[in-house]
Amino acid sequence: MEELLTKREMVSLLKISLNTLNFWICKRKIPFLKLGTGKNASVRFSREAIERWLKNMKGENQKNE
Repeated sequence: MEELLTKREMVSLLKISLNTLNFWICKRKIPFLKLGTGKNASVRFSREAIERWLKNMKGENQKNE
């Protein structure tokens, strides 16, 4: 079964602020899942998708150096 992370867990994992995470979600800069509909929908993050995303980000940063 796929492990889903909360916003609090993501903030801790990535060492970023909640405001930064919310901005990234709003701009769709980070992969996330929305559980439910409307403004009260919960947001979760697939650990597997985040690990792939981090790998891709690291690769892009190395290309730009």
